[in-house]
Amino acid sequence: PDADYLNGGRYELLGGFLVGGPICIVNLTNFADIASHWMDAPCDEANNWCEGTDLDKLGNVDIADLTLIADYWLNPCPTSW
Repeated sequence: PDADYLNGGRYELLGGFLVGGPICIVNLTNFADIASHWMDAPCDEANNWCEGTDLDKLGNVDIADLTLIADYWLNPCPTSW
């Protein structure tokens, strides 16, 4: 049995005996992603909303997206992310 968490690229795997549970937890990795795309624009479907960092999908990575990260800090990622 493997009760560990693995991720790579766009894939995540949560192993173990219990089904369910959050696979994505908002943490420093998410903050680093926002920082690496800070003030990027335009964000749209063609570039996957700036590689998923335009969380509110308003076309740029800004303080509104950082606020969303702060609101969910150390909690499960919303399903829309």
